[in-house]
Amino acid sequence: MGYKLKQSCPAYSPVDGECAGRRYEHGVEYVEIPPGDADNFDSADAAIKPLADFGKRKKQDDKETE
Repeated sequence: MGYKLKQSCPAYSPVDGECAGRRYEHGVEYVEIPPGDADNFDSADAAIKPLADFGKRKKQDDKETE
């Protein structure tokens, strides 16, 4: 399972811990992330899923308004 940096979080490099010195940027899938910064990442699968379901939710919303 991979992780991607959330778009709402800036790219950064941790300064301490086991991931110190690594650079985390947008659009890159990472296998290992800093444990204390897990809130800054989404699973790579979760980052794709909302886009795949977008059309389905839109159609359901249309049916409810009819």
